[in-house]
Amino acid sequence: MSSDEAYVTELEQLLSQAQHPKTVDLLRKALDKSKAAVVSPVAAVQAVRAKPKVDKPSTYYIPIDSYGWDQSSKFVKIYISSIPGIDGLSDDNVTTTFTEKSFVLQIINSNGKGYSLEINHLLKAIVPDLSSVKVKNDMVILNLSKKSQEKWTHLTTQDKKLTDAKDPKSKYNPDKDPNEGIMDLMKKMYNEGDDDMKRTIAKAWTESQEKRAKGLDGF
Repeated sequence: MSSDEAYVTELEQLLSQAQHPKTVDLLRKALDKSKAAVVSPVAAVQAVRAKPKVDKPSTYYIPIDSYGWDQSSKFVKIYISSIPGIDGLSDDNVTTTFTEKSFVLQIINSNGKGYSLEINHLLKAIVPDLSSVKVKNDMVILNLSKKSQEKWTHLTTQDKKLTDAKDPKSKYNPDKDPNEGIMDLMKKMYNEGDDDMKRTIAKAWTESQEKRAKGLDGF
C-alpha cells in the first residue's frame, strides 16, 4: 500500500469516529481530495488500455514497369535500376515475398516513396527458399532460383502466349514432322492470301504431290 492510500485509510477511520459536525465536514473534504489524488494500479492499466490507437498511414506503392532480366543455368535474375532515389539503399528499404510461380518486391527509396514489382505466373517454377534479393549502390537484383535447370524463353506464361499469338513460328515443336510444320504454314498463307497467293500455293502443292508420287521429296 502506498503512503497516499494509507493516508486515505487513516482519514476514513478518523471520519468514522468523529462526532462534531465541523470535524466531520473537514475530514470528509480531506478524504474526497485525497481519494481523487490516488489512482489504483488497476485503474492506471485500464486508462492505458483505453487510450485510442493511432494507425500509421499505409504506404502507397508505385508500380515498377521498367526492369530487365537474364538467366544462368540455376537462376533467373531481375534487374531494377530505373526508380528515383534508388542510390544508397540498405537492406531495410527492401522486402520480398517469393512463391513457386510469383514474387513481390517492395522498395522504399531515399525520399520515403514506395515502389513495388509484382510478377505472377512465372514461366517455370522457382524455389522460394533459395531465392533472394541483393541491394547494390544503384541497383536491386532479384535472384530467382530455378526449380529445374531448363532455359526460360520468357519470364511469364503471359509473355509467351503474347509472343505465340504474334509469331506462329514460335509454336514450332522439334518433335513434329518438318513437312507437317510446312503444311501448316502453307495452309495459313492460303487462307489469308489473295487470289494470286492462293494460285501460287495451289500450284506448289500440286507439284509437291507429283514429286511424292514419283518417289521424290516434296516441299
